[in-house]
Amino acid sequence: YKAGFFDKTIVYPLIVSSSIFSIIGAISSFLIDEEMLKSFFGAILILLSIFILIKKSSLDSVTNKKLLLSGAIGGFFSGLFGIGGGSIVVPILLLLGATVTKVVKNISFVIPVSSSIGFIYYTSQIEIDWLFFTLIALFSTVGAIVGNRLLVAGLNQNIIKIVISTIVLILGLKLI
Repeated sequence: YKAGFFDKTIVYPLIVSSSIFSIIGAISSFLIDEEMLKSFFGAILILLSIFILIKKSSLDSVTNKKLLLSGAIGGFFSGLFGIGGGSIVVPILLLLGATVTKVVKNISFVIPVSSSIGFIYYTSQIEIDWLFFTLIALFSTVGAIVGNRLLVAGLNQNIIKIVISTIVLILGLKLI
């Protein structure tokens, strides 16, 4: 963090809350009706995608309490669906007023931790298709590198918000 790659006041609360709640989400995934939950989560993502475009960014509006809540929600859904968590944490942080640059720069340090914790729980409960897992990991890594380079290259924040909002909207529609 001394090199400025991430802000520990943002990353640490997100890691703690998302890690704890990814385990709770993973445990809950075996107890909750999957179709009902997918529809509910899809509707939330659709609403978040709309609100992202409306909300103005403000560096001062994201408090520790909001970070912990965002991490908890993202971690829960990460564990529940076996997703990275970024699809819910990023829109929530943008909705709360964080800037795109601040969110993207910091979330890339949070998602691997909470995802790994949820993944470790899942490996003890279900059989993993390791080839599929390897392909997803490879393409995710390439996507993360390309995305970070575009961000560093100074891509317009409004364009990034539109792209993120569109991706979140598509994910939401796919779940419904």
